[in-house]
Amino acid sequence: MTFERLIEKITEDCFRFFGFRSFDEVDRLTFPEYELLCKAHKLSTVDKDMWVHKLAYLNFMAKASRKAGKTRTKPVYETFDKFYDYQKALEKIEREYDTERNERFLAISRKMKERREE
Repeated sequence: MTFERLIEKITEDCFRFFGFRSFDEVDRLTFPEYELLCKAHKLSTVDKDMWVHKLAYLNFMAKASRKAGKTRTKPVYETFDKFYDYQKALEKIEREYDTERNERFLAISRKMKERREE
């Protein structure tokens, strides 16, 4: 991805996901701040997914069962955690934001600062 395309994508994300209203706001944003906004947005999405899954689970639990003998039935998912692994979803996002990736964005941030100072 070219440097120009990266800046364009960051600008799109700022307007699309983070509620930015001007290009000045985008220009003041540092790469570490952008990374934090992205992480927070993804974590918020996981929280919303958990809520939706919990609603689906409760609805499902009210109806779903499987045979456990000739006359008895039991739920397909006995606990919510078996239906939706919230902790696993959070850990997946944490892995995306490892130190190596942050270092790469810090290097890009330094390069942008140098360009602005020229």
